[in-house]
Amino acid sequence: MTKISIDKNDHITEIIEKVLDAKDSEITLVIPKQSALKSSGTNFRLLGREAASASKRVIVESVDEEILSLAAKHNLEAVHPLFSSGRPPAFSDIVPGGTAEKKEETQIKETKNLKQRKAEKKPDANALPKFEEEEEIEDEVKSAPTATQEPMLPRGGSPEFLRRLFSRPGARTFGILAVSVTAVLAIVAWGTVRVFGKGEVVLRLNRAPWAYQGNFLADKTVKTANPENKTLPGEVFTTTRNSVQLFPASGKQNVSKKAVGTLTIYNEFSSAPQALVASTRFETPDGKLFRLDRAVTVPGAKVQAGTIAASEIEVSVTADKAGAEHNLGPVARLTIPGFAGSPKFGKFYGELKAATTGGFVGEKPVPTKGDIAAAKKKAEEVLTGALENNLLSGLPEPFTFPAGSREITFTKMNVNEDTDAQGKFSVFAEAELRVIGFRDSDLRSMLSALAGPDAEGKEFRDLEFVYKEVTPDFNKGELRFGVSAEGTLVTALDTEKLARDFAGKGVHEIRRLLLGIPGLEGAHVSLWPSWARRAPGNADRITIVVE
Repeated sequence: MTKISIDKNDHITEIIEKVLDAKDSEITLVIPKQSALKSSGTNFRLLGREAASASKRVIVESVDEEILSLAAKHNLEAVHPLFSSGRPPAFSDIVPGGTAEKKEETQIKETKNLKQRKAEKKPDANALPKFEEEEEIEDEVKSAPTATQEPMLPRGGSPEFLRRLFSRPGARTFGILAVSVTAVLAIVAWGTVRVFGKGEVVLRLNRAPWAYQGNFLADKTVKTANPENKTLPGEVFTTTRNSVQLFPASGKQNVSKKAVGTLTIYNEFSSAPQALVASTRFETPDGKLFRLDRAVTVPGAKVQAGTIAASEIEVSVTADKAGAEHNLGPVARLTIPGFAGSPKFGKFYGELKAATTGGFVGEKPVPTKGDIAAAKKKAEEVLTGALENNLLSGLPEPFTFPAGSREITFTKMNVNEDTDAQGKFSVFAEAELRVIGFRDSDLRSMLSALAGPDAEGKEFRDLEFVYKEVTPDFNKGELRFGVSAEGTLVTALDTEKLARDFAGKGVHEIRRLLLGIPGLEGAHVSLWPSWARRAPGNADRITIVVE
């Protein structure tokens, strides 16, 4: 493609000569602002006609809105150097003012002479047919029709033409139908734009690289960020959590274990309390014995209106013998053999509301020292992750916690080596997490202040941080840290406001608004459906994309 730059005072005949002499079939014509060409639309009609005759594609490039509009109006491709993206858009929503008729006639005659000179170089047989635009141009310089000439019909037809058209058989019905269909299509098109129309504006902004290194202090006693001493508000967070986890035991051991459970003892004998010594026996109906793990005193029964209401107490018991046969339950009534033959027998009794468990004799999985060490480590990792997730999920706004700003204390770590039916043992862990952090927005605002005039009216994009020398002091509520920051600065835009500004505007109006954005490198405006000439009136249907 050949690019031809012209002077603002160049005449149309000189420009056409350059286009026709160009070797390439595609020519970009760079027209400066205030070019003499825009004094008449005829200039662009002539340019388009001669380019078409020579089988050349001409693209008009200019920053002058009126020139772009005139070019597009006369079927020339028009592009603004700032808003080009892919195929140059045709700007046709700005209509220029009047023309100078005498100057147009002179230019037409000179161009015709030029065409005659060019025609000498080509046989007439290869000449391209005239475009509709060419006929219109020549009609402008013809004299008014004489009495013997029939006037040329304007576009859309004349009243006489329409009268003759609709006087034909069936023409009236056809005409009414055509008008009705056209009206319906127009209404549908209008409704589609109004209800489903949407717009997208893609902006490319200039990006200025930016970097900074420095040391900061986050302090819980500080309320606002201070760029002078590089201090920003800090927050101390504390959270606790516990967990019980099961782990497989890899060892084997011959064991003899007694079943254990919880027994509820009832007193229906009297209002006097009854002491029972440790290892007091309780017997099931089938003769199995369980003993109290410790001494207890059963409270006295309540006597109300001569009726005794039993009192009760819960205690832990262990089977008298090892073995799985003592894994029972529930059992409704266990008697006390020691009270046999006395009035208390049957008035003091026990109940196993839940099953007894753990009775076993034989080889059983047991955890090794390695199993226990690995289980404790895994329990710490799982509980640490749970603490951090619990902390982050409850924050009211984004905070930053650099590595090294937290402290975890495990307050309990209990291992139950007794394995269950699946051969697993359990670990109970409890821990407390303390961490000092600061708000992301506070650090960004401080860096913006430290950037000085370079950041005025701009915001950070793709800002990345590397933290070093992170030192927390939980007693003082302070966090000292170093930062290496890298990113880019771009013009700060309120995209919601831009969408409101663009709402209901035409493409040209939107482009004029975009030209006022500092640091704008390029933009692309697209509307849907394709026949829409204005952005939707609802700002919510306009998408602003900043690249």
